[in-house]
Amino acid sequence: MIANSIARLEAALNTLPEQFQALQEEVYQPRTLSLNQALMFAANSLTDKS
Repeated sequence: MIANSIARLEAALNTLPEQFQALQEEVYQPRTLSLNQALMFAANSLTDKS
């Protein structure tokens, strides 16, 4: 059981560099909004009562 847990932990740790790279790419090159997302954002802004 401990060996299985260690193996799972190692597997998770091995994915960290890929996850970090994906996060960096998202921060430095944000995905562009789709037209639908942009329209929903605009509609929500117009109807915001705060």
